[in-house]
Amino acid sequence: MKGFWFLCLILGCIVALSSGPARSATLGFEPSLQAVSPGEDISVGLVISGLGDYSAPSLGAFDITVGFDPSLLSFSDYTLGPYLGDLSLGEAMDVSSGQVSADSVNLVELSFLDVASLEALQPSSFTIATLTFEGLQAGNASFHFSINAIGDEYGNPLPEPRTVLLLSLALVGIAAFRKRHIRV
Repeated sequence: MKGFWFLCLILGCIVALSSGPARSATLGFEPSLQAVSPGEDISVGLVISGLGDYSAPSLGAFDITVGFDPSLLSFSDYTLGPYLGDLSLGEAMDVSSGQVSADSVNLVELSFLDVASLEALQPSSFTIATLTFEGLQAGNASFHFSINAIGDEYGNPLPEPRTVLLLSLALVGIAAFRKRHIRV
């Protein structure tokens, strides 16, 4: 009987992994790697994908820290995309801190649009911000990010694929540990 329940738990985790939430957001950079020359300006886009295509879920707010190599790049500027609303019309608010350390930039935006307007504005994948840097020396620039907060059109956290995977693996590990502990 114990084997039956363990098998059910494993199958449940497999189903959770394969189906996951209806949608899960994925962030990345375009381009992900760039050749840099001294004095050259380069731009990189922070792109979100895995949202609804002009439907739920949509991105309603984000707080993301972007990291870079300060020996290779000097931060110049950032521009937020138009997909959370027009900043000049008060449809969204930029509360970014900008460069917070020698190697990181903080980007924060909050939309004030109603749900229908926000969904009508956003495709399934779009650039939420473009960052510009000046090259300090020759090399290949790569970027990384940490998500401080990311919310949908209702202010709820958007699920990330890694979160679903880690939760499912944790459940399998707990079940395996419990089964092994019961046998001993």
